[in-house]
Amino acid sequence: MYVKENDFADGYPHRGMIGIYADNVDSLVVEDNTFRCSFEGIRIYRGRYISINSNYFSNPERDASLGISLYNGTNNVSVGMNLLKSIFYPLRVVNSHGITIFANNLSLSTYGGLYIRNSYNLTVTNNTLYNNAYGVYLTNSSGIHVYSNSFLNNSVQAWDDGSANSWNTYYPIGGNYWSDYSGRDNFSGPGQNISGSDGIGDTPYRIPGGNNYDHYPILTPPTTPTAFLYNGGVFPSSGDTSTLFTFFVTYRHPEGVRPLWVKVHLTDAYGSPLLDSLIMTVPEGDYREGVNCTATTGLPSGVVFYYFEAVGSIGWQVRYPEEGALHLTVHSSNASAVLTNSSVTPQRGTPSTLFTFQTYFRDTEGRDPKGVFVFLDPIEAEGREEGYIPVVYELKKLYETSQGVCYGLSREITLQSGYIRVWFEAEDRDHNRVRDPAEGDEFIIYVERTEVLKDPEISPGDWEELNSSTAVNISIVYIDPFGRVPDYVGVDVDGVTYTMLPTGRNYTRGVSYFYISRFTPGNHILYFEAKTGDRIYRYPEENIVFYVERGAAINHPPQLTGGVRSALEGENVYIFYATYLDMDWDPPISVTLHIDGATFGMRPVTDPVWGRGVKYEIKLNLSREEHKYYFTATDSMGGFRKCPESGTFILNLSGAAESERSPSPPRAVIRYSLNGFNAILDGSGSYDLDGRIIQYTWTVDGQLTTGMVTQYTLSQGYHRIELIVMDNDGLTDRCEMILLVGEEGEGWAVGVAGTVILGYGEEEIDEGEGYHLVLREIEDGRAVISVSSEDGGAGVVVLYINRSIMRMGEIALTLDGKPIERLSPAEIANNPEMPAYTVVEKNGEIQVILYLPDIDGHTIVISSLSESAGKIQPSTNSLLFYLILGVVVLLTTLVSVVFAISRRRHTANGFLLSDEGASHIGRSEAFNWDDFIEE
Repeated sequence: MYVKENDFADGYPHRGMIGIYADNVDSLVVEDNTFRCSFEGIRIYRGRYISINSNYFSNPERDASLGISLYNGTNNVSVGMNLLKSIFYPLRVVNSHGITIFANNLSLSTYGGLYIRNSYNLTVTNNTLYNNAYGVYLTNSSGIHVYSNSFLNNSVQAWDDGSANSWNTYYPIGGNYWSDYSGRDNFSGPGQNISGSDGIGDTPYRIPGGNNYDHYPILTPPTTPTAFLYNGGVFPSSGDTSTLFTFFVTYRHPEGVRPLWVKVHLTDAYGSPLLDSLIMTVPEGDYREGVNCTATTGLPSGVVFYYFEAVGSIGWQVRYPEEGALHLTVHSSNASAVLTNSSVTPQRGTPSTLFTFQTYFRDTEGRDPKGVFVFLDPIEAEGREEGYIPVVYELKKLYETSQGVCYGLSREITLQSGYIRVWFEAEDRDHNRVRDPAEGDEFIIYVERTEVLKDPEISPGDWEELNSSTAVNISIVYIDPFGRVPDYVGVDVDGVTYTMLPTGRNYTRGVSYFYISRFTPGNHILYFEAKTGDRIYRYPEENIVFYVERGAAINHPPQLTGGVRSALEGENVYIFYATYLDMDWDPPISVTLHIDGATFGMRPVTDPVWGRGVKYEIKLNLSREEHKYYFTATDSMGGFRKCPESGTFILNLSGAAESERSPSPPRAVIRYSLNGFNAILDGSGSYDLDGRIIQYTWTVDGQLTTGMVTQYTLSQGYHRIELIVMDNDGLTDRCEMILLVGEEGEGWAVGVAGTVILGYGEEEIDEGEGYHLVLREIEDGRAVISVSSEDGGAGVVVLYINRSIMRMGEIALTLDGKPIERLSPAEIANNPEMPAYTVVEKNGEIQVILYLPDIDGHTIVISSLSESAGKIQPSTNSLLFYLILGVVVLLTTLVSVVFAISRRRHTANGFLLSDEGASHIGRSEAFNWDDFIEE
């Protein structure tokens, strides 16, 4: 199914317009559409094999619109090259997997740019996210790979509360561009410990929310990935003017994007167009795997040069071959020229050998040829990838003989090694093509392999001046004339192979690989090894033997730190981790966990850069009791370290019965008050049922601070406040709150997202005090709200009531002590002079729309109609302490997020914190990303 070139622009956001709604759909393509002023652009449930590409989303009512939403098992989806601007939530992925998000532009969103929850196995690459409240927000998700994106001036660049996601790919591709990254670039290499810059920051970029980092932050914004063209050619490879030639090329895009078009360009030997460019047929298929594009045409006689070109919808362009062109010969029946006595000498050599190519051209009419060429086609040469095109050289005229005019060329072979097929072709003045030898009888030459590994070095000193007290740097240069990256380069020392690390990326010129270690006194043997594809190279053929003198007895013991954290996959599964660092660059003989009298060897999980720190881990399933543990490490020179240096660590899991999930986690609660624009944040309301809270960590707009109470001065914009508490069992809990200050030109506004305190009128009204909606009190299942106005007039008050507090229809409203009747929208339209309200479930919450014939000043009371006579009933059963804390914890979230008052003359459009009711006590759950997500 295809949805293309439509304009979805009819819906008003508050009416719930959805541009495209799909449930349980397979094979859907949405391309080149415009979504404007819709409540939601695209919503998909349980879909698969879906492509959403090259669409435009925008909405001036950005506080009330959604872009692309993928829910509940949606998988195998590509979302690429879309522009999403000024939207409440541009892109949301919930309970889904197998999704690729690439080359999108997400900007000016009210809250999140890209929101991912309860999902796994997603790739997020080459997107641009700028001026959003959040760039990327990950929660309760795993296997999310985020790299090669640009994060530009988002209030919070990224957030990730998981531990199984990656924010960079392998070196040297690296991670993402962060506009607020302040690190330097003085070093290079996977460990960022080699002198010289490489365009990657030397220190990681921290991702708030958990223990996540972009380990290779790039310093310039990445470019959008382009496609590939390869395996291009023509069939048949020669013919006459009556032949129909079929041109073919394979198109592939790493993200599965279809091109706008693929063309084949045709010229004569002098670059003049022969025909208009041919548009090739691009079939439907998996563009990530590659599809074969074709075009068929007849051609005039002569040499025809051709190349292929593909263009994408966002401006990328790629050609094949990357430089130059391919060619074919179209014969005529009256050819007058021949090539004879062709030769190649020598027929065996190395890439540095000077090969001589020579042939004789003769024309019965005595005319010179338009060109004479030699073709070199690898048969099994190293470096020949699938679709490799023969190398073509034009020969020079040397002299005339009775055999004809001699053309020749002497040069080195550019191919690395292997067997190469050679033949000659010429074109006469009538554009007829002749060849020697005939097809199938070509010359075969052999180019011997050159050195792939060379120039071994060891420093300091040389191979004869080593001692056991000095850490040495062993290096080797790896060269590949085609620029291929090897699978690995290693050094074998005394029968043990160690992986070496690269210091550059130009493999055509050569990349130096290194390994740093110390050696014990005595004789040692080593050799180097590299693997590329199916080939393994060894250098040298004979082992290098070297002797190490006994040096001064200098050995720095390793440094060792460690700890434990709970794993995600099991209630009793814990991950013990340790970091090994050795100033002498000595590798460890062992890094060991000792727990309850047992020992476990730990495995490394990061690159073996001993001088900068290597992380080790082991995962154990533990019983519900107290455990004592410590770590030890021994380096290759006998250095020993224990962590902790004395005693043991204690992990107490005995606070719960075997049947219980785990020790009770703490609960984080934010209390706050506002003095003007100064926010006082208080975590003293946090608690732990089976222990005590030992640490309070605040993150305010990305700035870390600790302590039970902290202060923060507000400025214009959004302010994210997070509190993480940790108890004596090492368990943590977090809660968050958003403070917002409105922009100039819209009046000014301060409010707590999740609980509306006070609204105001337009800027033209003095000091913004025209229309007020003030939350006066919350008690006994009631919310008391005041509405006042200076001028009066009819209006509408829109309230959002938290779904977990009051279920659909379980509310009652009174206006100045008199009940307000609940009517349908149609009934309300027929009774414009009677106060009334309607209830709508909207976006996971209860929306109450209150219609007032005037708003001169009223008190509105919202009450529960549950069976317990006005007491609010939570929607889920809980433990006794939840009921005890219900009043202070849950009731404060009664009125949520936003109100609007629409009038004949003025429109309320913001929030203002009132002096009254300025304190908020209870867990700050009123604003939660999950509240806005369709389950």
